Amino acid sequence: MPEEGMLEEWELKIHQSSHARYFEDFLKYVEYNRSMVEIIRAKVVETAQQYIAEAYEEDSEERAQEKESIEAWSNTPERQLQEKWTTEQVVEASSPIIDHQPEVELKQKLDHMEVKALLSDFSENLHIAKVNGKYVILIEGEAFSFDKSASLVEFFPTKPSAPKLPIN
Repeated sequence: MPEEGMLEEWELKIHQSSHARYFEDFLKYVEYNRSMVEIIRAKVVETAQQYIAEAYEEDSEERAQEKESIEAWSNTPERQLQEKWTTEQVVEASSPIIDHQPEVELKQKLDHMEVKALLSDFSENLHIAKVNGKYVILIEGEAFSFDKSASLVEFFPTKPSAPKLPIN
């Protein structure tokens, strides 16, 4: 029940220390389900480890290096493009994740620009390439829109115009 001084409805205000001790003792036995981010991260690491197991011979040095690399990669907060798999391998490895959770987001940054899409958009509507040593993201779609603010980019022509020739 909401009380004076509460900021959010889900907050609980305990006035007696005996009640507070009860909740402290009780809460250590409460388990929370893993978040979707944790589940997806675990699935990605599991898929990468399966790929390593299939691609490299058992007890080989390359396999050990790849396992170490995946472990280090998975524990970093912001990761870089690894450039190890083909588009087909990424799509195939992503399919169980997409089947389980179709709305999985794919968030990425290219320098200071952020791109948000669905994982299922990769290779269908979102493509990544490297051209002249720089990364390129190509996004396909049926419609183009801008947010509420105004931008001069909105006047950009979508069809290339013919060059103007000087008349003699």
